[in-house]
Amino acid sequence: MSTCAEKREIEVSVIVENVSKDVDRKQQNRCNKLSTILKLPGSIDYDSIENLNSDDEITEDRTRDNLQDISKSPDANNYNNIEDVSDNGDDKDYSPSNDNSSDSEGSDNYSLEVCIDEEQELEDENEDTENETLDAEEALPDRQTNKNDDDEWEDILESPVNFDEFVGENTYNIPPFVKSPEDVYKLFVTDEMINKMTLETNNYAQNYLRTNQQNIKRKSRMKEWTNTSFQEMKTFLAVVMAMGLCKVPHINLYWSKNKLYRNEFIRSAMTRDRFLLLLKCWHVSDVSNDDKTDKLHKIRDMLSMITDKFQNILNPGKYVVIDETMIPWRGRLGFRQYIKNKSHRYGVKLYKLCTPEGYTYQIEIYTGKKDQKREVDHSQKVVLKLMNNLTEEGRIVIVDNFYTSLSLAEKLLSQKTFLCGTLNIRRKYLPKKVINAKIKKGQIIGKMNKKGVKILHWVDKRKVLMLTTCKDHDDKLIDTGKKKRGTNESIKKPGCVIMYNETKKGIDYSDQMSSYYTTLKKGIKWWRKVIMELIFGTALINAWIVYNSINDDRNKMPKRLFVEQVIEAFTKKDLDVDTEATANNAHHLEKGSKKRRCVGCYDKLRAFLTSREADKKVKKILTECTSCKKYYCLTCFNEKHP
Repeated sequence: MSTCAEKREIEVSVIVENVSKDVDRKQQNRCNKLSTILKLPGSIDYDSIENLNSDDEITEDRTRDNLQDISKSPDANNYNNIEDVSDNGDDKDYSPSNDNSSDSEGSDNYSLEVCIDEEQELEDENEDTENETLDAEEALPDRQTNKNDDDEWEDILESPVNFDEFVGENTYNIPPFVKSPEDVYKLFVTDEMINKMTLETNNYAQNYLRTNQQNIKRKSRMKEWTNTSFQEMKTFLAVVMAMGLCKVPHINLYWSKNKLYRNEFIRSAMTRDRFLLLLKCWHVSDVSNDDKTDKLHKIRDMLSMITDKFQNILNPGKYVVIDETMIPWRGRLGFRQYIKNKSHRYGVKLYKLCTPEGYTYQIEIYTGKKDQKREVDHSQKVVLKLMNNLTEEGRIVIVDNFYTSLSLAEKLLSQKTFLCGTLNIRRKYLPKKVINAKIKKGQIIGKMNKKGVKILHWVDKRKVLMLTTCKDHDDKLIDTGKKKRGTNESIKKPGCVIMYNETKKGIDYSDQMSSYYTTLKKGIKWWRKVIMELIFGTALINAWIVYNSINDDRNKMPKRLFVEQVIEAFTKKDLDVDTEATANNAHHLEKGSKKRRCVGCYDKLRAFLTSREADKKVKKILTECTSCKKYYCLTCFNEKHP
């Protein structure tokens, strides 16, 4: 038996040596597979094997016949026919993208691939495909195998789509009395929402005091809790927005006596202990009656109210953009996501539908998979859910390659909606003649199927693959009106690429503006972070966009000034009480009941002395400011009240 095996190895080595004479280094790897397969028991037909080195073109049929002769030998030991697919799943498709693939070890059956030349190669046979040869240009991995043959893809001519594109611009449903920044912002964050925050905050605080009465420490702030009011809640929201404009290393520093950090506006609006107490108890929904199976139950009611306002105020125009964004969060959370290309890589992922101007129309928070099974067509479900009430009107949806697919395009066409976006080459059922085409820089090739879906392959600085269903998009390049530096040549791009670049920036613009004046970052729970991002980020950006849209150029303002006016309006009603009470009382000094230290002199000494040393050296005076209720000497009083 060993002699027979040694003889067979010698015969195989001779065969490989003859075959390798006319093949290059790349084809040598495939010959190694041939040597593995030929290690079968039985005799070898020398006449058949010698034909492998002939000058004639080798065909798949001849190779299969040779191997069948080998496998039919008396010592074949019931090996399966070489055409059968391995039971161990080693039915890999050795296409140009899988040249370095290797067969799995330990398999009883092996697949054979013989490369003829650079223009032709043989692929593994499946049970239902026999005597078929694919050119190297057409060979693709299984995931790209087109169930719709390339015959269904034809040159781009007139689109078969029988409905028209949406006509019109964004329209806003704004009452005529809305003029100021505060009025616009209150369209999104309404008095109803603030009342709900007030109610749920009071309910949570009372329930906390009732259930944790024995555990509350003697000096805890919770012992000082009193129910909040509508006006105080507005002031609380204004203080949070102000903290986004003026940032300090720690939240307590806003009330610091150090002039470097202290914020007079925040100090006058609310005390530190009261703010921290409200922040601890701040709730936006009734947590006692919520469905615990809903991961967003703590913000579900408020989230629904906010998104309803987003949709009621705007009727989107022709273009809508869909993409994902991240709310930064690095704490422990079951559905925390990681996206390496985002500015904030860790956090809560939001799917957003926006206009090209940056207005957020719809939001969907991703809370993870429903079960352990892999979600099929997840991105398609997201798009259809976000577009729920915007179909049947001819709008154009702009997406990136995470969402774009042939099935999504055809589904949207059935709902009278167009799709345009970049395309991943790994998507299924794409025309191979387009995605595998070898074209040079500045060239474009495209095909269209019978339903009106167009696949375009364009080469600029790198290869760009686009999918579009728009009627006016074709495989022609359009002059953008720009010139290349140095050569002064006209810059030309496909129409779908121009549309994509002009509209896709909407979501990026919204995220960029939200990031400029972010609110509290640390020390809050994840759901508070999410709802604050929506109230003080997304809603504020939407209000700013609406305000600038309904006003002429003279009354438009940058975002910072818009936020400032909202803050002042939210705190004015609280401060009006104090202002009216002291309007007739100018600051002046009166004689007090006993001597006390001068507040101004003490602050000056504290800049370079300890509190004990400053207290010993500060002067004691009798004069008190009737408005401030603080003791000042005449010099410090004039400095404080110029």
